[in-house]
Amino acid sequence: MANKLLGAIKARLSKLIVQQEDVVGVDIMPGYIRIAQLEQSGKRWTVTKVGYRYVQGQIDTNDLKNNPDGYSRKLQQVCEKNKVSTSNAAVSIPVSSAVIQVVNLPLMSDEELDEAIKTDSLWDNVVQLPDPIDEYSIFHQVIKRHNTENLMDILFVASKLSDIEDYMGIVRSAGLNPVVVDVRCFSLRNALDLKQNLSFKQPIGLLEFGPFENFLLIIDKEGAPFIAEIYISDVDKEHLLNTSPTESGNDNTKLFERYAMQVSQVVSSYQSKYNSTISKIFVASTLPSIDDAIAQFQIGLPNSRLEAFNPLADVRVPANIEQKVSAEPNSSMFAAVLGLATRKLDIFGYYQYVTGVNNINLLPNRDAVKAKAKAQAFSRYVLILVVLMVLAGAGWSFFDVSEKKKSVTEKMAVYYAVANERDQKLATRDELVRQIQKISGLLEASANLDSNQVSMYELLTEINNSVIDGIALDSIAYDGSAVIIIGRSLSDQNIIEFNSKLDSSSHIRRASLQTMSVSMEDGLALKNFSLRCTLEPLGNKTESEQ
Repeated sequence: MANKLLGAIKARLSKLIVQQEDVVGVDIMPGYIRIAQLEQSGKRWTVTKVGYRYVQGQIDTNDLKNNPDGYSRKLQQVCEKNKVSTSNAAVSIPVSSAVIQVVNLPLMSDEELDEAIKTDSLWDNVVQLPDPIDEYSIFHQVIKRHNTENLMDILFVASKLSDIEDYMGIVRSAGLNPVVVDVRCFSLRNALDLKQNLSFKQPIGLLEFGPFENFLLIIDKEGAPFIAEIYISDVDKEHLLNTSPTESGNDNTKLFERYAMQVSQVVSSYQSKYNSTISKIFVASTLPSIDDAIAQFQIGLPNSRLEAFNPLADVRVPANIEQKVSAEPNSSMFAAVLGLATRKLDIFGYYQYVTGVNNINLLPNRDAVKAKAKAQAFSRYVLILVVLMVLAGAGWSFFDVSEKKKSVTEKMAVYYAVANERDQKLATRDELVRQIQKISGLLEASANLDSNQVSMYELLTEINNSVIDGIALDSIAYDGSAVIIIGRSLSDQNIIEFNSKLDSSSHIRRASLQTMSVSMEDGLALKNFSLRCTLEPLGNKTESEQ
């Protein structure tokens, strides 16, 4: 139970880390270099970078060995032009440089299998290699365990270290770090995962046709690959390099017929052995155009439906990248590099929980590379865990403070309501006091008026109504035909406005400024003034008559 739980946690962690790894796919073949990067969101992929460079000159199968610096420079140029930021690269080797077999072994657990491999005798007994086993980089993956038969199927993949180094040397010289070394046929298989709604209920074939790589890969729902190389003579290879497949001619027709015959034999052999029909064969090629070749192959393979492999059909391609892609008439050229772009270093072995051909890696020092990457991943996630714990603690503290703040806020709301009511009442009180002071000042200023006439009362009322803010009256004196008003003001404008309002009074004929001076009180400059108000003739009515 504990092992199952640990395995589930490991698978989940591995899947999380795999999704975050950044790798650039590098497809190196005689005559060209291609790179690509992909981004995955859910089940959909988006092309983020695509680039390619062609190598000029006489191209043959030994070109990579004879001119590694030329290919390295091309790779560096295409990476710089496309602003590739990651240094991790996934590269593939030709099928012709690999040994691929599905072998049967007695049923063993993963631990028992690892122990058997450590003895260095297991592969010598079950696989016949032309050279000593220590000259190979080997990858294995359990495809299926047959518990009732006490047997299991293992995918065995190997390649000479010297052949792998040819490709890794080019990649390293370009400033990249190879983390995945795949086999070309499995790169094409990975590109199939870019297609939406593709079912493997019936076996599907992948046929690569061209001057350098020629093979048929058949995949079924069990995940076990069936692969057969298709022979093509040196004369035919030279013919394909120097002649367009779209050109009509007897040589092309015979070449296609011979090729289709071999493919037909492989298909018949597979269907007889597994009693299963191949529903569709996708055709890929590095040649500029393959439509005519597919049409010729279809004639020789009437029972199988052939289709040009377009790995971009269900992939999001931005407009700027679409221009690069559409410049190549044969979109299947990008199948291998896009398949490589889906690859990850897989430091925790996520793909062993998925299928047996998605995680082929012949990188000679892959265990050391994985160990280093695993340590970096653990360090990164420990740091993330610490940060999350700190954030969780801060979040709890924030929640606690928020609750207390909420309580204080409710109490403060009550306080502010009471304080607002208090302020309103104080404002009302202050206004009443101001009015009382104004009236009291006016009464005090007019205390020396010796008249009991109603007209004089009306005059006093008009003077009172003319007083504005910023004016304080000190005295009002009546000399029979005029009223002398003495007061203080905060500004000249207040005096002018007060004088103007007096001028408009019905009891005052004319108000004029007599004197004005400046005095300081409590650090404030005040304007002392006196106004003379010439009165309209006052009536002689008595109070009883009024």
